[in-house]
Amino acid sequence: HGEARDVLAIKVSREFRSKMDAKLTAVCTELIDLASILLNKAEQGEPKVFYLKLKADYYRYVAELTPSSRQQGAAQAAMDAYSAAMREADYHLLATHPVRLGLGLNFAVFQHQVMRRPDDAINTVVAALSTAVQALEGMPEEAYRDADEVIDSLRENLNSWVLDRESAREAAERAKRNAQAKAEIEGEESEDEQEEEEEDEEELE
Repeated sequence: HGEARDVLAIKVSREFRSKMDAKLTAVCTELIDLASILLNKAEQGEPKVFYLKLKADYYRYVAELTPSSRQQGAAQAAMDAYSAAMREADYHLLATHPVRLGLGLNFAVFQHQVMRRPDDAINTVVAALSTAVQALEGMPEEAYRDADEVIDSLRENLNSWVLDRESAREAAERAKRNAQAKAEIEGEESEDEQEEEEEDEEELE
C-alpha cells in the first residue's frame, strides 16, 4: 500500500508540474507578444534594449519550462533577442548603465543554464565587468551605486562558474588518469597471462 501511495503521489506531482508549466508558458507567450508590440514603437537606446531584453528573458523562461527535446525553438529565439539587445546596448548605452549590465548578466545566465555553454557565459561576464569597472573610475557616486548591485551579481556568478569549471576539469583529469591506470593494469595482467600460457606450453613440450 505504501508503494502504491508513493507512485500515486509522484504521478499527481508530475501532472501538477506539467499543468503549472503549461500555464506559465502561456503567460510568457503573452508577454513576449506584448514586448514585441512595444519593441516596434521603442526608440533606439535604452527603450529598445529594455524591450529586447524583456523579450529574450521570457523566451528563456519558456525554454526552461519546455522539455529539452522541444526547447530548441524558444532557446534560439532567446539567443536572437539577447544578441540584438547586446548589439544595441554596445552601440547606445554606457558600460555602467544598469540596463546594459542587467542584460549582460541575464544573457550569461541563459548561456550557462539553457545553452550549456559555460565558457561563453564566463566570457560574457568578464567582458561586462572589465568594461564597467574601467568606466566607473572617476564617475559620480550615484552612478556607481546604481551599477554596484548588478556588478556584485556578475562577480558572484563568475566566481561560481569558474569554480565549477575547474572542478569539472579536475574530475575529467582524474577520470582520465584512472582510465590510463586501469588500462596499464589490464595490459600487465594480459602480459602475465600470456607468459603463463607460454610456460605451460613449454612444460607440455
